[in-house]
Amino acid sequence: MKENILFNKGEVLFTKEECEFIKNGIKDSPAGTSSNETHRKYEEFLILDIKILDLVFEKIKKYGIKKIKEGRVLCYNEGCFFNMHTDAYVGKLHRYKTVLIQLSDENDYEGGELMIEEKIMDKKIGTTVMIDATTLHGMKVLRKGIRYSFVIWLDREDMGIKNNII
Repeated sequence: MKENILFNKGEVLFTKEECEFIKNGIKDSPAGTSSNETHRKYEEFLILDIKILDLVFEKIKKYGIKKIKEGRVLCYNEGCFFNMHTDAYVGKLHRYKTVLIQLSDENDYEGGELMIEEKIMDKKIGTTVMIDATTLHGMKVLRKGIRYSFVIWLDREDMGIKNNII
C-alpha cells in the first residue's frame, strides 16, 4: 500500500457537537442529489455555509490546506455503498487531495466501513483522513442505520501550490 494516507488511521479532529453542526448543514443546503448506480448509492448535499466551512478549515489548516471552497455531506442509508474508486478522473483531474470526516457515531450504524486501499479506517466520530485524490477508496454496504460523512476535494491551489505553465 502506498503511504498516501496523511493521517494514517485518521485523527479525531472534531467533537460530536461539531459533527452534528456540520451534519445539520444539510437543512440549509440546496436539495440533495441521490446517486443510485451500479457502483454507488448515497445522497449528497452541497455545503456552502461559511460557518461550517470556517469551522472545518480551522481544524484542518494545520495540514497545509490554505482554503476550502465547499464541502459535501454524504448520507448513506441501509443498503447504500460506494465501490472502490479514485476522486481524480476524467472531468475531475484537478482534484489533488480528498478530506473525509466521519460525522456519525459508530454505534448509529452497522457496516459502512470506509476502506482506503485495503485498510479499514477508524469509525470513531470526528475522525478525519486526508488522502491523495488518486488513492483507491470506497465504503462497504451499510447494513443498518444511517451514516454521515463530510467530503472536501482540494485542488493544488487550495494547498498553496501554484500551477506553473511553461
